[in-house]
Amino acid sequence: MPPGSRAPALVQALRYVRAPLGLLIELQRRHGDVFTMRFPFWGELVYVADPVLVKRLFTGSTQLADGGPACISCHAIAGAGSLGGGQVGPDLTAAYEKYGGAAGVGPMLAALPFPTMTPIYSDHPLTAQEQANLAAFLESTTGKSPAGDSPWVLVGVGAGVAAAFLLLAFAIWPRRRLSVRRGIAPTPTLTRRR
Repeated sequence: MPPGSRAPALVQALRYVRAPLGLLIELQRRHGDVFTMRFPFWGELVYVADPVLVKRLFTGSTQLADGGPACISCHAIAGAGSLGGGQVGPDLTAAYEKYGGAAGVGPMLAALPFPTMTPIYSDHPLTAQEQANLAAFLESTTGKSPAGDSPWVLVGVGAGVAAAFLLLAFAIWPRRRLSVRRGIAPTPTLTRRR
C-alpha cells in the first residue's frame, strides 16, 4: 500500500468530514500524488492526485464517477490540448489563485455554486477524490499563461478537411460523369454505306 497518515481511522474520518479537500491536499503534499487513508468500516482507501491522471478527468479521457460532463466541455485551461477547451465557462488557468487556493477551491468544487453548473452537476456531483484531484490539477496550472483562443488552429483544421473533400470529389467526379453519360446517351457508331 502507498504511504499515508498514521493517525487512527476515526481521527482521519473526523478530519475528512470537517474539511475533506484540505485534508486530502495536506496528505498529498506530505506523502506524494498517491497516498492511503484509513476510515472506520471502509478500511484503507488509496487516493490518486497526479496532475497527469487528473488532466484525463478534466479533458474527459477518464469519465467522472457519477457521469458528469468533463470540465473541458465548457472551460479552457493551459495545457488542455490544441483547441484549448470550451468557451462557455471562464478559463480556469488562474482559478486556484482566484478562489484563494485550497481554502477556496475546495468549497467551490464541493458546491459548484454557479448558475450554469448547478443544474448540470446536481444529479452528478463530484466525489471528494475528484474534488481533490481537480484542485491539484488547478494548482498545477498556477503561473502558466491562460489558454489562448486558437482560431488559426480551427481554421487550419477546417481548411484541411475542405481540401480533402475537394480532392475526393475531383477524384470521383470525372468517372461519375462518364458513367452517367454512357448510361444516358450511348456513343454513336459510324456505319459505312455500301
